[in-house]
Amino acid sequence: MTTTCGKCRKPLKSPKSVERGYGPICWRAILREQPKDPADESDFTYRIEGNETPVLIITDLDRGGKSVTNNIEVILKSIADADGLDIYSFIGMPIIYRDSEGNYDGIKVNDRGLVVFHPLSFAGYVTDEQEAIEAVRRERGAA
Repeated sequence: MTTTCGKCRKPLKSPKSVERGYGPICWRAILREQPKDPADESDFTYRIEGNETPVLIITDLDRGGKSVTNNIEVILKSIADADGLDIYSFIGMPIIYRDSEGNYDGIKVNDRGLVVFHPLSFAGYVTDEQEAIEAVRRERGAA
């Protein structure tokens, strides 16, 4: 560890600054210079449900960022990256998405890596997660 700022070379005073290697002003400047991850523009959670036929469940948290609908390719790539996969790993995997209004849709990734949303019911919106999981598994022939 160093006791001088790695950017401006002034002495570091706080233990946190010494740990980082930069003073607070320089640290803020460094953070502003960092490119933002496009996936950070959307507020979402995800999890994989089930063992035999796993279903990827993505939920839009609707906290003011870009909607999952408008950022889905980036989001799927970030999920794949986090799990050490690539976008093609989602081909054929049942995926559901809960939008900001509480409605579920299916998502398909085709063999060219293109992402397509599709309704899970032609009789109206699906708002129950378990019903959405069963619908997407049925359409994949895995129910």
